[in-house]
Amino acid sequence: MRLRFDPAASGLPRHIQQRVRTLGGRRITREGQLLITAQRFRTQERNRQAALDTLIALIQRALAPVVPRISTQPTSASRHRRRQSKAHRARVKQIRSAPAPDE
Repeated sequence: MRLRFDPAASGLPRHIQQRVRTLGGRRITREGQLLITAQRFRTQERNRQAALDTLIALIQRALAPVVPRISTQPTSASRHRRRQSKAHRARVKQIRSAPAPDE
């Protein structure tokens, strides 16, 4: 069962249409339509309902406001752990290296 949805002709606001296209990913055709395929069930009616449920879930995700990511700095403890790990790896590599030639 294939379900085609054209965000441009849907009457949704432009920013929601763009978000549907973004969330659709590879399911967006060259014409800009969303193509949802459902083959999970044996009956056509259940596949039709599954495709419709997928479309509804996608539109609901598009309607949810995008929460902007707030960049944070690493904690001092995580920086300390990172430096400890780097020092440990450096020591291991130094031990594994070939010994210095005698002069």
